[in-house]
Amino acid sequence: VVSTQSTGVMVCNAWKPVTTSVTFTWKKPNGDVLEKKDNAITITETSKDRMFTSTVKIVDMKTDQNGDYKCEVKFDTEQAPRIFTTKLQLLSAKIEHDGPDKGDTTYIDVGAQLRITCTYSGEENPSKIEWLKGTALKGSVLTANDITYQITTDEFNNDKKTRKSVLLLKKGIISESGVYTCKWTVSAGAPAATLNVRVMGWEVTGAIGGKTYGLDGTLVVACKYTGIQPGTVTWQKGETTYKKGDKISITGGELSNNAATYKLTISDAVPGSTEGKYTCVMTYDDGYKKSANTEAVVRTAAVVEGASDTAVSSLMVTDGTLAMKCIYKGKDQPKGVSWFYGSTEIKIDGTSTTISNKVTSRGSEAVKVMESSVGLGAKTLADEGKYSCRFHLDDGQDPTAEADVKVVSVTTAKECVFIDYGSTSKETMTCTYTGSSAALSFAKKFPNKADLVAGELSKFENNKQTGSFELIDITSEKGGTYECVFGLADNKKVSKEIKVAPRKAEINTSVGTLSPRLLARSSITITCTVASGAKSITWFKGAAELSKSKYEVVEETSEKSSISFDIASDSGGDYTCKGLYFSDDCPTQHTFTSSVVKLEVITDAAVTQPKDVFVNEGDKAAFSCVFKDPYGESKTPVIQWRVGSKLLLNGDLYNDAGVKVMDGEVTNKHNPGTYTTILSIAQATMQSVGEYMCTIKWDALFIHSNPAHLVVRRITTAPSTVNVPNNLEARLTCVAVADTKATITFHLASDDSSVSTVESSDDSTTTKTSMVTTTGVLKIPTATTETSYYCKATWSGHSIKSASAYVNVLNYDEAKVVSEVWEAVGNTAKQSYYYEDKLMASKTAAMKGSDGRDVHAVTSVVWQYDKSGTWTDISDNSKITAGSSYRDSASPLRVTEVNVGPLTSDQTEVKLAAKITYTADTNHNVQGGTIDTKNHVIKVRVIRVTSFQLPTNPAYKGDTITLSCSATGPSKPTFKFTVGGLTLSGDFFTEVVAPTSVVDGSDANLFKSEYKISVKAPNVLNGGQSVVCEAEFPSRTVKSESKELKTYYKMRHH
Repeated sequence: VVSTQSTGVMVCNAWKPVTTSVTFTWKKPNGDVLEKKDNAITITETSKDRMFTSTVKIVDMKTDQNGDYKCEVKFDTEQAPRIFTTKLQLLSAKIEHDGPDKGDTTYIDVGAQLRITCTYSGEENPSKIEWLKGTALKGSVLTANDITYQITTDEFNNDKKTRKSVLLLKKGIISESGVYTCKWTVSAGAPAATLNVRVMGWEVTGAIGGKTYGLDGTLVVACKYTGIQPGTVTWQKGETTYKKGDKISITGGELSNNAATYKLTISDAVPGSTEGKYTCVMTYDDGYKKSANTEAVVRTAAVVEGASDTAVSSLMVTDGTLAMKCIYKGKDQPKGVSWFYGSTEIKIDGTSTTISNKVTSRGSEAVKVMESSVGLGAKTLADEGKYSCRFHLDDGQDPTAEADVKVVSVTTAKECVFIDYGSTSKETMTCTYTGSSAALSFAKKFPNKADLVAGELSKFENNKQTGSFELIDITSEKGGTYECVFGLADNKKVSKEIKVAPRKAEINTSVGTLSPRLLARSSITITCTVASGAKSITWFKGAAELSKSKYEVVEETSEKSSISFDIASDSGGDYTCKGLYFSDDCPTQHTFTSSVVKLEVITDAAVTQPKDVFVNEGDKAAFSCVFKDPYGESKTPVIQWRVGSKLLLNGDLYNDAGVKVMDGEVTNKHNPGTYTTILSIAQATMQSVGEYMCTIKWDALFIHSNPAHLVVRRITTAPSTVNVPNNLEARLTCVAVADTKATITFHLASDDSSVSTVESSDDSTTTKTSMVTTTGVLKIPTATTETSYYCKATWSGHSIKSASAYVNVLNYDEAKVVSEVWEAVGNTAKQSYYYEDKLMASKTAAMKGSDGRDVHAVTSVVWQYDKSGTWTDISDNSKITAGSSYRDSASPLRVTEVNVGPLTSDQTEVKLAAKITYTADTNHNVQGGTIDTKNHVIKVRVIRVTSFQLPTNPAYKGDTITLSCSATGPSKPTFKFTVGGLTLSGDFFTEVVAPTSVVDGSDANLFKSEYKISVKAPNVLNGGQSVVCEAEFPSRTVKSESKELKTYYKMRHH
């Protein structure tokens, strides 16, 4: 077997009957059994029908593995194996090279040399070596004289059984790409090896100094391939692989003349974030990759408008002056900036042209931002064109930005239009557009409206066009800022505002006519109203300004002026008002005049004036009035009666709800030269009380009577229920009105008996009318009893009685006072008072709030204690504090508490009292004041052991001794004498008489106990015993301090 590859293969076949089995054994040339070896030697057996095959493969065979191999075939029916011998000889050609290796292909850069070494392995010295361009079967033989390569071949190495031949590709040109084959010729065959060579170029193009610059908001990175067959191209930045998208395009890849260019375009390149290292990677099907890198630098320049940094491509000059601003962004800070008109640099002289450059970014920010603002002076149509800025960088890669500048304008004859729509009702507005190209549309914009309304546009002649619109039916609502809007190409607009101020002075009178005929001594009010307002409103009589001393101002605002004046004999004439208007936007002053009020003065009055009428409620009443008749039968007047501002209808009075509240009748009589009118009221009520006046009018002539009063003798203010603290003064007030002074008395509601403590006053000496007001005040100096009262007003035998008023006395509850509270030493005692705070609206009904719940008085409590005979505020004593205040759940009373403690053994009792203050509240009829509880002092007494005594003489065994103890408390206690909480030990003592408990002397709360015991055994050897006296009361147990009790042996003398 001859192998031209690196793997040697040997096959052994055996045929056998069905009933016979067969085994294969392979042996090496040295006789050893050939064993399997992972990834190096494999032995596999297969069968088909009765043909069995054993195959050996030696992977990556070496020359030392050449030799005669034996296959021993052993059938189970035969004693000896059958042996077959085969000669295995390695015959191979292997190519190696010094270029990048990727399988059977090597990739070399354009211009690089490639050394290809072909090594022959075999027993026989080859007779010939051939290098071919192409495969062994179809390739063309290379000659040794070609200028692009060189071939050198070594002699055969007998020791290693190898021979080498080297092909050197010298130039690294594209034509050197292709398949190269080396073929050796020996008697056993022609071992050959091939290598695919790809000469390729892969580089970034367009880079400057290893950097690719994006200067116009777009970054383009380009890589150029040179070769015969490109791979697949991907673009990367760091870990990011780019794909086509809205702002990313990837183009190129068309191979032409062995070259192709690939481009990555980022259309929204941002300084800082877009910058970085970009890599173009070409990948072949076999996995070989070739990369090229460039560092991207992004700088932008943009022409912007206003505070925005959004780039614009065009600008409009609308005010005749060109100002521009450019913004630069990039990691490197510019060293300067230039401005150009077309290709000509603009000279900045600081006068007609100005520039301001500033860096707006902070020094720590990676991206530098620089603004350049220029003022390029006045511009006309002739100055239109391209204007640009250029920021200068140290590396010469300067970003630029340009904008196409158009010069346009919109003018109007008047930017501020004042319209007195009292004299005109329409106005035409015209705007003129000037520009190098025609406007495409004209529209008008109304105040506070977002939508545009299309209008007519004139022809474009001499670089001008006009648009106009007409305002009709002008009122104040037509005021505001209008706008002429001309639509230009590229959705541009240019506009002009027109401020329209329509004003009108409207005048009216209080008598309803602009030609009033009024009597002297009457009055008139003239009102001038200016919708949307005026800076000032001035009054005129005739052509002269009306003196301010001639009238009183009723109301004065920017929109309204009302004046009033009394009619005198010289008051007749023409009255007008004039408004003055201007504004900050439209400072030119304009005046506008109202219509004329022609006032004619009639010097006449009522012949007989109505007089005040005083009646009792329910009585009839009548007023009469007589006027002169200046017209006779030629004119019939209208006669009216009023009560205050309300007009009587046929003598009847109706309230605001339209309900008749007074039944009256008007009788008019026309006598020669006079008119008499009589108002008769069937029944006077409280709702008919008021000021009555009659009026007669002929067209615009008014004659008013003097006012007269209907007074119903009545109580205008009845006494109200009052809530008063106990033992303080209570006051009830009663007010009556009549034509004379009333006698006011107060009475007990229970038996109508009169009360004498009434103070009365009246205004009979000061009133300016015929009405007299009488006030009576009942004073109860020390209110202690809850009682109902009413008042009575009497005039010459006629009297009126009020409803009852209740005097509710607020006090503390004496029945709930606990005079003394006992508490043990070391504890805190609590005492309290219960007091009333619920407010009454009447004797039987509590006052209710808006939520329907009872209303309570606002109170505060101050506690005092008896300090050595002087009542002192508890703030003086740290062991006494005010406690809780709450409403008693079982009664309508409020509880106020005080805490005393911790109690000490040196205290016997603490006396306490409270001052309860009620806050005055007129809204809820509370007469304020303070009540004192010292008439019912409360005490805190101390449960304590007052004394504890042991025998004064020594006690000996067999002696009887007495222990005595005293204690104070609310009731008789049980006394005990204990040691460590236990009764005296029977080991030392024997009880003789049990502890007693009796009242000690005259103090019913002081108790004494004696305890008799005998000494059973001395306790002195045990150190004695600590004895305590305990007094056990029903609620508390108190103990004395311990005392040492020692008993002894009695010494015997011999």
